[in-house]
Amino acid sequence: MAVSLLFAACGPKGSETLTGADRIDLSTDAGTVEQKIKSISVVNFDVDDSWAFINQSKMTMTSNRYVFGHKDGKRLLMYDLEGKKVVDRSIQGRGPGELCYVNDIFAVDDMVYCYDSGMDQLISYDENGRYVSKWAFEDASDYLYRMGDGFVGLSNLRDDYVYVYDSELKLSDKHLPLDEFFKYNTTSYGLNPISYLYKDSLRLMLAYDYTIYSLSNGSFIPRFEFVTENSIPSSLYKKYEGEYQNSLDLVVDLMKGGYDNGFSSLAETDRYLFFEYFSSKGGDKTCLYDKLDKKLYRSFYPEQPVEEDDASGITCTDVWQYMIYYLQPAYSDGESVWFSISKDIYDVLKLRADILDDRLKPLYQELTRYMTDNTLSGGDLLILRVEFE
Repeated sequence: MAVSLLFAACGPKGSETLTGADRIDLSTDAGTVEQKIKSISVVNFDVDDSWAFINQSKMTMTSNRYVFGHKDGKRLLMYDLEGKKVVDRSIQGRGPGELCYVNDIFAVDDMVYCYDSGMDQLISYDENGRYVSKWAFEDASDYLYRMGDGFVGLSNLRDDYVYVYDSELKLSDKHLPLDEFFKYNTTSYGLNPISYLYKDSLRLMLAYDYTIYSLSNGSFIPRFEFVTENSIPSSLYKKYEGEYQNSLDLVVDLMKGGYDNGFSSLAETDRYLFFEYFSSKGGDKTCLYDKLDKKLYRSFYPEQPVEEDDASGITCTDVWQYMIYYLQPAYSDGESVWFSISKDIYDVLKLRADILDDRLKPLYQELTRYMTDNTLSGGDLLILRVEFE
């Protein structure tokens, strides 16, 4: 059993060093995120009436499928790598292969898994969308993942955050004891989960903490530590010690103090870690951390209103920053990150077509063809694939 108590003091870490973790200094700046983007392209999905589900969907990939699960448990959609739809089935209900809510969706060895927290069950499908099996759990988790022959659940409600189950669904290990403060405030920042599968590891954070932990092969270790001089002080938590935290009160305190917090939009490739965080002193920040060179790249929301017709002095850098601000990770693998973004980005690129650089011009041309071939409506999203240098 890995000893998690060494790393699991659940208050803010500040400048404390965690053994084995990459320290990411949020005060450094090696350049901008857009400088590290090698290519960006639109995934050419067939758009029909069911595409409206995409704007409320979880995404994963197998070796030859894009897979989307509607978050309200209504449909399972699969597309081949050329974007042609190959599976479109209803999965809402209480029968075999059905569920009420898709908390999360992920793929392992070309099997697709959907977790339904309302019914405490994990359901698997093959790459053709056929129901394969179901596992029912006695204790609810906010997110649940298949790892090896067993499972890992993340729970807001219990005394520990991480629960490891064997193949017989028996509890075999647990990690990260929770202070009362963290209960009901651990699994996400806003609507964005702060846990994800990276190869054979599960990465996870606690909301309002500064550490990304990694669980794999029985080992539970801190993998990344965000270091900032503007961290949440321990004194802030003491006023809520021993009781469940009111989230609204916490947000008010964070805004007053201007602390760096709210880590979200996590994605990881072999070389890079993508994330966002918020500081009331500096606004929302989008970051890319180079795991090899140990450098941090940051982008901010542009000061120039790039979406307004009569705005002057707009540069291509402003357009990049606008787009990066609105990118939301949907899935990542060893090489690329797939982001969702509103189709309205096309209107911005069209408006600024005369100043686009050699990386954004091909994207604009692809989107022009895509918008011509498909009819998209308000609220629809595009899926963009980004490869970094």
